[in-house]
Amino acid sequence: LLFSRTSIAVTYFTLAIFPIICFGRRMKEKNIISFYMLSGLISVCLLIFSLDFNHRFEQVEKTLENKIHSTSNPLLPEPEQENSTNTRLKLWSYSFELFTRHPFFGVGTGDVKDELDNIYKEKKYEYAASGHYNPHNQYLHTAVTIGGLGLLVLLILLLLPFYSGWKVRNPLFLMFSLIIILNCLTESVLERQSGILFFAAFAVLLGSGKCKE
Repeated sequence: LLFSRTSIAVTYFTLAIFPIICFGRRMKEKNIISFYMLSGLISVCLLIFSLDFNHRFEQVEKTLENKIHSTSNPLLPEPEQENSTNTRLKLWSYSFELFTRHPFFGVGTGDVKDELDNIYKEKKYEYAASGHYNPHNQYLHTAVTIGGLGLLVLLILLLLPFYSGWKVRNPLFLMFSLIIILNCLTESVLERQSGILFFAAFAVLLGSGKCKE
């Protein structure tokens, strides 16, 4: 989890934005400016160190380059080696296609795994079918399972805490909501018990107003 690309990106985004949200009105004070500059410097140093230790974004760069080359040269074969980046791109594409076939109510909670495996086999993507992969995107996962109406409910469930945190000026609740929203882009966060308990527990704790700082 410490080397998840999305988590790394969200972590540094949070380190950059959180001080602004907390101390935005007091940014003119010298001690606040010094604190923010120090935290920014530490964040940059940590980012450089982590990339030098394990360049997790190199895979993304190579995948994008291959996509560009295959688009400009359609006769070139697609890379055969699977990695977490190009696998996700295929999973998202096939999951979205499955959603378009059942746009209103989805395939159902009991059939989603079988239906995903079926479309992987239909597209001759045995790598995903044999691994029984989920879409690795909570929004697509919900849309495929319970349709567009379910996706709408999920968006409301995630955006209301974000709006509430902004309205009552609760920076912890605001950033927590943003972290969940962003991580749902590359993981089916709410499809595991650990993800559901994490979201529910901190949503209640931070949303109650008892933990603002």
